Amino acid sequence: MNAEKIFIASTGLYAGFAFGVSVSGAPTIAVSQKPKDSWQTIYDSGKMVVVPLAFITAISGGMMYARTKDPRILAATLFGFSPVPFTALAMRSNIKSLQSSSNADPRVLELTNTWTNLHWVRTAAGLASFGLAVFTLL
Repeated sequence: MNAEKIFIASTGLYAGFAFGVSVSGAPTIAVSQKPKDSWQTIYDSGKMVVVPLAFITAISGGMMYARTKDPRILAATLFGFSPVPFTALAMRSNIKSLQSSSNADPRVLELTNTWTNLHWVRTAAGLASFGLAVFTLL
């Protein structure tokens, strides 16, 4: 069925994108001449990619779970969608502080470091979702 292919693709794309930001994009912020601007670019481009992927994961995973009742599918779906509420609940104040800061703000590196650490939680969720999807469906 196509839901399985879409599910693996969406979880894999999210996991790869999030991992790339964590290991490449986030460290670049720390050495940037304009760390707030670098973070803002990564954040803006990231949300345009990952939010749709999270919803695609939720829909395709939900369709498969409704059909199979496989708890591994449910777990992969929940891990795959969890970065959305995690961002809204756990990262919101940090993101708002970063958005209202400037490159000259003495707190900007501390704020971006906090964001990076929190982003690793989203990365881990994406990797877990993808790994579980592959393990379950292939």
